[in-house]
Amino acid sequence: MSTWATNTPAQSAVLRVNSLSAYYGELRAIHDINITLQRGDVLAIIGANGAGKSTLLRSLAGLTTHGARSHVRGSIELHGQRVETWRPEDIVNAGFALVPEGRRLFSRLSVEDNLLAGAYLPRCRPLIPERLEEVFTLFPRLRDRRQQIVSQMSGGEQQMVAIGRALMSSPSVIAFDELSLGLSPAMVEEIYQNLGRIIKQGSTAIIIEQDLKRALASCTRFCVMLEGNIVLEGKPDEVDYDTITAAYFGSMQEATMTEEDLYWFAIDLLNGILSGAMLGGYYALVSVGLALNFGVMKLVNLSHGDWLIVAAYLCVTLLTATGVAPFWAPLVVVPVMYLVGYGIQRGVLNHVSSHAAERRNLPPVYGLMLPLLVTFGLSIVLSQGMLIVFSADAATIPNEWSYSAIRLSQDLSISTLRLGFFIAAAILLAGLSAWLHRTHTGRAIRAASDDPEIAAVMGIRTTHIYAVASGVALASASIAGFMIGMSRSFQPFDGTPFLLLAFGVVILGGLGSVFGSLIGGVVLGIVQVLAGTYFGPAAQQVAGYLLILLVLAMRPQGLFARK
Repeated sequence: MSTWATNTPAQSAVLRVNSLSAYYGELRAIHDINITLQRGDVLAIIGANGAGKSTLLRSLAGLTTHGARSHVRGSIELHGQRVETWRPEDIVNAGFALVPEGRRLFSRLSVEDNLLAGAYLPRCRPLIPERLEEVFTLFPRLRDRRQQIVSQMSGGEQQMVAIGRALMSSPSVIAFDELSLGLSPAMVEEIYQNLGRIIKQGSTAIIIEQDLKRALASCTRFCVMLEGNIVLEGKPDEVDYDTITAAYFGSMQEATMTEEDLYWFAIDLLNGILSGAMLGGYYALVSVGLALNFGVMKLVNLSHGDWLIVAAYLCVTLLTATGVAPFWAPLVVVPVMYLVGYGIQRGVLNHVSSHAAERRNLPPVYGLMLPLLVTFGLSIVLSQGMLIVFSADAATIPNEWSYSAIRLSQDLSISTLRLGFFIAAAILLAGLSAWLHRTHTGRAIRAASDDPEIAAVMGIRTTHIYAVASGVALASASIAGFMIGMSRSFQPFDGTPFLLLAFGVVILGGLGSVFGSLIGGVVLGIVQVLAGTYFGPAAQQVAGYLLILLVLAMRPQGLFARK
């Protein structure tokens, strides 16, 4: 079998990582990683879930640098070239290949088509017959199943395809993320035997492995990661097993904190509070429309999240058609969404509201259930309609502010985009509050909310007032939709997560309270960011829901409920 790896001088560093940190938004996932690998090295990266192992491999592959909300600091050198700013396809072309966690095969393609996809680069195409033969020699069962759809294969066979696909690009460095996860012991043994053959051909390998003993037996060097940092590294025959397991579980950390530890604790805390507060403005705008709907019309609008996505798609469509700067889009979309909200309230929701049920002497359950059923049906229509019109492809609003930050110090910064969102949210919510409390229309809305019957006696046309409130709610939602498109990618069925988020913020702030939406959003944002900073990304959502449950148990009306 010919060598898999591209030619590399024996003594030169194939891969060099210097002071690498990776961030998801403002959350630091890995910090100050330093790695140097020579040709033929096998590095085992060991650590518990959430330690940052997969983030490190994603950063090396360029997936963190060019993610929707992620970025890296530090340097990555591949064969002496700085690649930390390169796109993933260019890094593959330079000789790096990733076998991702969960295999991530093209499920509707055959074995052979998946392998050929790995040789897509022009430099690989002349070697396709040779590389295919080498993969089939390495994994003979793939030769017999080359036309089989990979989704119909076992997990072990799919792992073979994933490894073979990576090898088709003739990598000099190949990274395996959770190589044996979910495989039978016999299949794991076969995979590792073939891994040894691959490495003997001159490739440099990085392995993330849940089986600690197997990882140590297969590597020439190892490092243990904990909370995004490398806490122990060396050669497996030079460090005893107990020391490695102690580092794995974090028991090597000293009980007392050094000055550096205190400094980074303070920086993480300040970054978390600032980032969470900025995120809270975004959360507030996502939820204020729902708060208005309930506060004025006692209507729980289950289509609220879908309207956010509709507004985001309208902004993308307008910007694509006109080519104007992104911030012009809300000037058109906001009035359109106001008119849509007004029309839907007058034409549909006024006839199924709790007030309409009372006027018709229907049982109270009708006033509760009919709006839920109608808005749920509207949610389905909106999501399916967006799928038909825009397809399932993710969309976003390209802008230059997504990765920019205002640096307050060397280690303290604020996302420029989130700061803009917070300022916009504060201005909009202050304006809404002033409108509700200082204008005739605002007073009429609050009066109709308290007692629609007496409001009518005062000359207030409640059907019109409800429609105005619904239009304002949808106009507010359209600004939030624009912010969603600026900060992340979105798809037609993304409305439900935003609906749940809005419910959480409204519960925290108090139903019907505009000011409470801002405070609730800020509190939720800070709690989520701090939980992610100190307990890992998976803790963000858990901490948010725990906070909501705590408020429901101790103050069910919310922190700033309308009286």
